[in-house]
Amino acid sequence: MKYTILYLEDQTADTMVADFAIKDVELIVNKAKTEKEAVEAMHQQDFDAYLMDYRLSQGKSFFDAPAFAAYLRTEHRREKNSQKPIVMITNEKWLKIVKNGGVGQNLFDMILLKDDYNKKKDETTGLILSYIEAYREIEKNNYKVENALDLTKTQVQEFLDSRLLRELTTAKEEKSIFKFLKQIHEHLFNNPGVLIDKNYLASRLGINIKTSGEEWDKLNSELSDSIYSGVLSDVYGRWWMPSIQSWWNDISKGKSLRRMEAEERVKLLNEKFALNLKAATPIKECESSNFWVVCKALKEPLDPAEGYVCNNRYMMPWEENEYISLIGALEYTDYQKYLSEEDKREVRAYGKEK
Repeated sequence: MKYTILYLEDQTADTMVADFAIKDVELIVNKAKTEKEAVEAMHQQDFDAYLMDYRLSQGKSFFDAPAFAAYLRTEHRREKNSQKPIVMITNEKWLKIVKNGGVGQNLFDMILLKDDYNKKKDETTGLILSYIEAYREIEKNNYKVENALDLTKTQVQEFLDSRLLRELTTAKEEKSIFKFLKQIHEHLFNNPGVLIDKNYLASRLGINIKTSGEEWDKLNSELSDSIYSGVLSDVYGRWWMPSIQSWWNDISKGKSLRRMEAEERVKLLNEKFALNLKAATPIKECESSNFWVVCKALKEPLDPAEGYVCNNRYMMPWEENEYISLIGALEYTDYQKYLSEEDKREVRAYGKEK
């Protein structure tokens, strides 16, 4: 087996063992009833990652996953144990640690619901393995940002905010791969900014991915130099926006991408690369195709001037606001709690009129 993962679980886990075996991973299940037993299991061999249920001993736990994760993180700080990813998995959706992170933000690389795992087994196991490789890469290259993100030193200075670089330097000084990777995940992957995902890329180029079909894939071959290829890139598809902007300036001879309507952007791309891309159209109740963001609920292109700021956490200076469309906010009411009071009133008033 290529990887070995210790799984602390008080229930039968034969199915999960088989799932991981498909990925060439040996999942060793240990029904530790006490923290001491869990520590002993951990020291039996050099594991590549730790996976643990929230509550052990069939719901009559002498300790929960956070306690053992805290122990592991302390071991790492004392350099008594090499650093490895720690993942929590649980059925308990209502737990505070699952809903908003809580203490888990400083303990676990990821927190999974078993229902979500069962729905996306291949994707989830792949994510865990990607974290294992990311830990190895960061340790091997001594926390060098250019290696972790696969950039040149010049690009690091051009692309990344100095405050983010300071946070990464602090993680290096503390010798914490967990904190180093957490900064990359939370402040580069999670929100649009210097890195954007597929939906944002399509919005900014004015493209409807679904109706464009294979033409979208052909266009992506023209953007190979802008694809993110650093740690976790095999599970998080991202593009460097500064590189996309530079590419656009070259092919358009300096035309402003931000000021063009979707039809204009797509026409330029089709003519330049002999493609048959289809332009995105405005969401219901919207009129502008001067797209730049994505509706958080509908995942469709949106002009921010026609959307509402919808951030579910504090934004760092280098991250961009997220938005939701009027229809998105009405159809997915849970997002309304992230709107300003004025925007909430406007959305609800419109809903009553309809």
